[in-house]
Amino acid sequence: INMTRFEFQFPERRQFFLENSDLYERAGWPDARPFFSRRVGLARDTSGLLRKVPISYGARLSGSLSQKWRTSLLYMKTKETLGMGLPSQSYTAAAIQRNFWKQSSIQLTYAEKLSLGDNLSDSSKYFHPSMWEEQTNGTATQKVLNTYNRTATIDLDLLSPDNSWYASGYLSKSFDQFATSGNVTVGGFVQHTKRTLQFFLMQTFLQKNYNAETGFVPSRGVYPGVNNTAASISRPIYPQSKRIVKI
Repeated sequence: INMTRFEFQFPERRQFFLENSDLYERAGWPDARPFFSRRVGLARDTSGLLRKVPISYGARLSGSLSQKWRTSLLYMKTKETLGMGLPSQSYTAAAIQRNFWKQSSIQLTYAEKLSLGDNLSDSSKYFHPSMWEEQTNGTATQKVLNTYNRTATIDLDLLSPDNSWYASGYLSKSFDQFATSGNVTVGGFVQHTKRTLQFFLMQTFLQKNYNAETGFVPSRGVYPGVNNTAASISRPIYPQSKRIVKI
């Protein structure tokens, strides 16, 4: 039972999505993952409960192109589910990673959710909340239709040869018909670890309109944007004692 305001991120169990899934799992940060495979084949009904959405077919291709290049492609198509007001939808995810130096990498990730059909504007037939949003313009209120959601993400991981320095960063932007601005999230992390000195600094920023429908953003719908900062510094001392190992 979830007693919090935040959605649980239950692990994926379907073997089709588990094979070579680390590229998608590492994209973004826990504050904002651009792709979460459990979004495929599940949707919330008007009561907020998760229900299964039938999958028509899917295909994926993943592997190493060389010692330095890895890639993954995924495409899934779901069936029309009129009981939930959902049209047929397609899910696309693509990632390519380039390893450099000895233990560093850069990765580009693209994810897309697309509603399919000729009469998507029929709100009596396709009424799912993910497709419609009420927006106010002055004194007038109108419903805006959203037929697609896309995210583009870049991740960078840097690790020194002696493992004493580690740095990581990401930048992600979402695209849909609900908002054209305020849809970016960015984060950075740096850590230094030595026997006598350890410190790290972390900063993430998530704008209020960042919307990754194919991903996992736990704060969406709870906070109007999030700004997180964390820092730590420590000076380990190793006394000559039989009882105390480290202070």
